[in-house]
Amino acid sequence: MKKRIAPQSLLILASMTLALSLAIGGCSGPKPAFVPAASVVIGIGGFYQPTSTKELLAGYLPEQVERVDGKIFPQLDNDFEEMLRSGTSRDYVGSERSYQCIRQEQGKEHNSAFPFWVAVGKCMNVDLVIVPQVQAWQERLGGEMGVEQPAAVIMDFFLLDVKNQSLIARSRYDETQKALASNLLDMGKFIERGGKWVSAGELAREGMAKAVKELGL
Repeated sequence: MKKRIAPQSLLILASMTLALSLAIGGCSGPKPAFVPAASVVIGIGGFYQPTSTKELLAGYLPEQVERVDGKIFPQLDNDFEEMLRSGTSRDYVGSERSYQCIRQEQGKEHNSAFPFWVAVGKCMNVDLVIVPQVQAWQERLGGEMGVEQPAAVIMDFFLLDVKNQSLIARSRYDETQKALASNLLDMGKFIERGGKWVSAGELAREGMAKAVKELGL
């Protein structure tokens, strides 16, 4: 039987490291290397899981990763699009249009993911296109107060310049929620998450917010 991890004992440590956690939580993080002009039109690609190196825009595939349930992607599309439209002041073409263009381009020969997504961006008639990839997805087993298995998510967000055919920004999110006792430097995250064990969907929204900031949106 797997041992459940409960947060009650961790709360004792919380008060002892509050000052440190606030300092860490107050860090603004890296500034985006590129900030798109306000006038550009940005396409929002649909979430998908790359299953071969040909589908990657950068990096590598994690080892021994299970296929992500396709039912998850529409919710991720909705969450990300809502976050972009409510949290930024830009002109977006939604993921629904990207799926139409993806189907169109899938019947054509592309040597790799990069020319494929440039073609999708041209089809969408946008200046830039965001390509979100889910590389790993592990659901929480248990509840908010204790888990047998924590949630874990690995996602990549790429920002491509369609006209100049270049990769201009990338944001990577690789997070497995850990017990506070295993890493006191995660105290800021522990407080932000309300001292509870979160779902994979909640982790994904953290990754989306990180991407919005790091892609300069």
